[in-house]
Amino acid sequence: MGIDLSEALIEQAKKLYSKSNVLHFDVADIVQSELAGEFDIVACMGLFTCLTRRADFERTISHIMAILQPGGYLVLKDSLMLDGKDETYVHDNSYEAIYRSEADYLQAFTQFGLQVVQRHPLHRGGPTGKVSVLYLLHRPVIQPYLFLPKKATVSRMAILYQLPESWSNVRSVWLAAKARVDVEVVVVLLPFFHQQKEWRRSAVEQQLQKEGIEYISWDEFDVADAAFDIVLYTTPEDSSRPVPFQFPGLKSQVKVTAYIPYGLEVGGGAQNLEVLYRQPVVAGADAVFVRSSGVKKIFNTYSPTADQQVVVTGHPRMDGLIHLSEFDVDPQLVADIAGRTAVLWNAHFSFDEDLWSTFDLFAADILIMLLQRPDLVLIFRPHPLLWKRLIDLGIFNSLEVDELKHELRSLGIIVDERPDHRHAFAASCALMTDAGSFLLEYLVTEKPVLYLCNPKGMELNEQGQAVVNYYCTANTAADIATFIDNLLAATDPGRSARLDAIPDFFSHFDGHSGERIVQYLVNRLQQQTSRSTV
Repeated sequence: MGIDLSEALIEQAKKLYSKSNVLHFDVADIVQSELAGEFDIVACMGLFTCLTRRADFERTISHIMAILQPGGYLVLKDSLMLDGKDETYVHDNSYEAIYRSEADYLQAFTQFGLQVVQRHPLHRGGPTGKVSVLYLLHRPVIQPYLFLPKKATVSRMAILYQLPESWSNVRSVWLAAKARVDVEVVVVLLPFFHQQKEWRRSAVEQQLQKEGIEYISWDEFDVADAAFDIVLYTTPEDSSRPVPFQFPGLKSQVKVTAYIPYGLEVGGGAQNLEVLYRQPVVAGADAVFVRSSGVKKIFNTYSPTADQQVVVTGHPRMDGLIHLSEFDVDPQLVADIAGRTAVLWNAHFSFDEDLWSTFDLFAADILIMLLQRPDLVLIFRPHPLLWKRLIDLGIFNSLEVDELKHELRSLGIIVDERPDHRHAFAASCALMTDAGSFLLEYLVTEKPVLYLCNPKGMELNEQGQAVVNYYCTANTAADIATFIDNLLAATDPGRSARLDAIPDFFSHFDGHSGERIVQYLVNRLQQQTSRSTV
């Protein structure tokens, strides 16, 4: 439902969404009238800047709280005075507004129990120095989760979990922690805020429940009451998670913080280096667990704290690939392949920015090539952000993306969206990929790999450049055709050298990285505790 004081704007909205059966628009004054109904999301764009009377400001907040359900979100955008500046009142013949101080503005909402989840200053404007700020506030559930008292001999470890496809990064850590009597492991479900990713809580919860993983949601407890000893981060960017779980604040509340890289890093470029090596959690954690000494050297080059916090344990993501030939592949995927040679295709999402993606260069050639060969079947597993990028660029809307997936499947192409990528790894006979984690990870399958090169794209980092020396490279569609011909002819001249290179990229590839990480964290906690008691 959308409301506004302006009849003209409401009529415009009704015309714009005339075909919608779910959107309704009405002329209403939220200041003077209470609204009927219950809502999970309420959005107010510039509303409170225009409410210059304090009584109107507070009454409107009360009206919103009456309709916002526990667990719901409030989206706000208003112009404020930041950096401790006093509120400013402005008016002329056509405009009246008040730019409140940020502290006063937020206190009016937080006194109702709302929590600030995200804060994004957008732009500064005018002689007053006002700043337009976008907020996401959350109303906690009524009955919070209560942690049992912690035993003195047990360490309480939190795994901050945001994305279904990243569970493979921590699965073996979780299993190792659960197997110990001196560790209590808690999986904390956090939202993932990213402009290119549509995060759905229901999808993440469904995946956790399917795997039998007990968890609690971030909005069900106060992190100050959780008494976590160890917190393990699984994504690098603080902007992707709620404020209470962002690194600077949480680090001050726990004894040990750690980070497991969310991907196997192969990309270069200044923007990528900033994300991978210079985020607060990456540079400030007590431990960052990596797959090889080669990665440790990269940290030494690009991280502001060098490699002092980097520990070579092997990446726990790789523990699940140690016995890939024995992996229980989804029977539906086996049926879809139907005995044919399956080629896995992994496309990066950045096809509009000349980064690493070749989706716009080779997609048509790959689809035509594979469809013309009945003895082959294509498993299409793109980067998780690809579909959202197509929507953001206006190429498709969400309905059209679903129709595209359906059309691809109707052509016999397997569109793989399983949270666990091991099904596609185990079932495929070869990989064609842009730069990304799969470029390194697939190496241990011992199967052929074709690196799809974007000649105008961003460079690979040192590890990426090293691993592609053991692969075939495609700069043209003809190179892709040659790779497929060799695959069908069982010609793989680089196999021996490729297998010999595995230890160079994956130290401790033995299935026990998760155990090593947990042991390190327990030891580190004991050391921290000993220092604090001396």
